[in-house]
Amino acid sequence: MIETQASRMPAPSAPLSAILPVDDVDAVATTDTTATILVCDDHEDIVDMLVAVLELEGFTPIAAHCGTEALEIVRTRHVDLVLLDKSMPDLDGFDVCRRIKRMTALHFLPVILVTAKADKADRLAGLRLGADDYITKPFDVEEILAKVRVMLRIKHIEDQLLRRNAELALFNAVVSVVGESLILEEMLHDSLAEILRLMDLPCGWIFLWDEKDTASLAVYLGPDDARAARPDIFDARLLGPSAHAAEASDACALLDEAFRARHGLRACAGIPLKAKGRVLGSMYLASQDEDRFRPDGAGFAVLQSLGRELGIATEHALLYRDTRQTVERLREIDRLKSDFISTASHEFRTPLSIIKGFANLLQRKEAFGFDAAAEKGYLGLIDGQINALTGLVEDMLDASRIESGHIAVQARPLALAPLAARIATPLALQARERGITLTIRIAEDLLVRADPGHVEQVVSNLLSNAIKYSDDDTSITVHAYPLSDGMARVDVHDQGVGIDAAHMPSLFGRFVRLENRRSIEAGGTGLGLYIARNWIEANGGRIWAESEPGRGSVFSFTLPLA
Repeated sequence: MIETQASRMPAPSAPLSAILPVDDVDAVATTDTTATILVCDDHEDIVDMLVAVLELEGFTPIAAHCGTEALEIVRTRHVDLVLLDKSMPDLDGFDVCRRIKRMTALHFLPVILVTAKADKADRLAGLRLGADDYITKPFDVEEILAKVRVMLRIKHIEDQLLRRNAELALFNAVVSVVGESLILEEMLHDSLAEILRLMDLPCGWIFLWDEKDTASLAVYLGPDDARAARPDIFDARLLGPSAHAAEASDACALLDEAFRARHGLRACAGIPLKAKGRVLGSMYLASQDEDRFRPDGAGFAVLQSLGRELGIATEHALLYRDTRQTVERLREIDRLKSDFISTASHEFRTPLSIIKGFANLLQRKEAFGFDAAAEKGYLGLIDGQINALTGLVEDMLDASRIESGHIAVQARPLALAPLAARIATPLALQARERGITLTIRIAEDLLVRADPGHVEQVVSNLLSNAIKYSDDDTSITVHAYPLSDGMARVDVHDQGVGIDAAHMPSLFGRFVRLENRRSIEAGGTGLGLYIARNWIEANGGRIWAESEPGRGSVFSFTLPLA
């Protein structure tokens, strides 16, 4: 933050336009030959003479013949300097001077007292009341003009300092808001609100660009108007990362005409939000005063500096958001891995316990007197559990290959009917024990082009899941058929417990195991559908599911026809 006298003062609670009115801001560049000078004297001939002299010098004089009239002019019109007679019939010049200084306390309006008295006490009294200089009657015209020019130069410098202080106050007030939050939406909203408040502006927008250079509205503050929140509120030529800060007239011309007319907007400034030479977005400020934004003025330079600060803050907020999302993803992955380790440990422990138990029995077969048939049955059970362990290990290895990006696809023409029959034969025995009917409806000539190992693993996984999560005495159907877009579709339809809609988005994620009344008995590592999705996508297809709790599920995938 820039450390100046202005920045050490508390941020103004009122708009800066109340401290430095728009008229006075625009008058900063006033030269001593274009100034408006109020001449107040109760003698008309003196007023006429001074008005004539000032007009000859190129000034714009305003005549007043009493103190009350002078105060009304100061209150209602722009004045750069006051020539004030000390002695007037209605109000004393000292009293008028005091009131003028009170009315213009927040900006500098020089007052030169004109009096017939030349004593020191009278001059000091006037200076104590705020008069900036003194001229005695009879006065010399050259002296008056010289003092007028000196006072106008002082006013010019005072106005510049006041404007710069106001600009620095605006800059520092907004920068302090910018640094209060790393939440992107909150930071942009609060920053824009502070700018609109301090500059006393009716509305403003902040647009951000995404990776595809598409503009999206981040913040709008202003009148409640549905049109204002649409991205096309501005002409598309203005909304782009290569757009520079447009001049006020250009930006206003690109603002929606109907919206502009409804809210009396006559000026608009476009400020790019830059960070490290890259435009991240733009801020647009609108005003009902057509001279509010001058691209060649110092005020516009302050807005551009604010744009750079907002650009840097936006970059930091985007980095913070990305980091926070990454941390959240890592936490979720860590949680899933913990669940996976717990599940995998259980899945390994069960077959290992069975293998160990039957192995011990076989070691003591003489003591128990097993016959050859019983021994063969036990060995078959051990073999089945070893196959289950092998499947678990293969799932983990497949998941590891997918994570590393090492997916090898050996696609060739593949007949789906014999593949499905080969997979369904052993599973049908398992299904029959629970009264589940398994039906395959695939034409013998239906060929796809895919990796046979991948397709076999996917079909096996979907059929196995369908059996695990189906109720007893239900049916499962596998149906495959060609589509008109050059793809083949395979549906695995069951009448099982179904899947809640809330779980559908994460269904094909890593380590995902759904909780339902059959999940404990079904078991599994939560890798099957994750692997299936990656195998299908690697072979040029897609996979999805449709389900209704209590009414079953349909898992479908597509593959290119051969």
